[in-house]
Amino acid sequence: MTFLRDERIPPVPKEVQELQKVGEFPVVKGVDITLFAEAIADIRERIENGTPLPPNRYRQGIQRDLLLEQEGYMHLHVDPGVDNDVLLLVGQTDDTVVFLGLVRHSDLFDPPKYASGTKKWLSRPLAEMRMRWRMAKKPEE
Repeated sequence: MTFLRDERIPPVPKEVQELQKVGEFPVVKGVDITLFAEAIADIRERIENGTPLPPNRYRQGIQRDLLLEQEGYMHLHVDPGVDNDVLLLVGQTDDTVVFLGLVRHSDLFDPPKYASGTKKWLSRPLAEMRMRWRMAKKPEE
């Protein structure tokens, strides 16, 4: 499955799949998924109904998003009111959004974040999650 490199999820209904069931999909150590279950359900419902996600769910930075550009993994702020550091990694195709896992923004990259503007240095939690994603059953293409 190849993911789009779009910075936003368009306001059109899309199917939502999970790499693994919510509650079982990869979550970095120290993140209590139960605190975010309602927010994840809200994100799912909005995507399935084609309702735009609030702007505060998307990245606000002006720097390039190399994780999106190189891997197609978009990150959404799950519930800024609970913990703005917790992100839901997703991938999207023309008609589907795949929930990949939860990470902490602060753990997403090890310093230096970028070398020569292109190379990303993945932190251990994300590297471990990526290995689990490869081992998990992927959604049907």
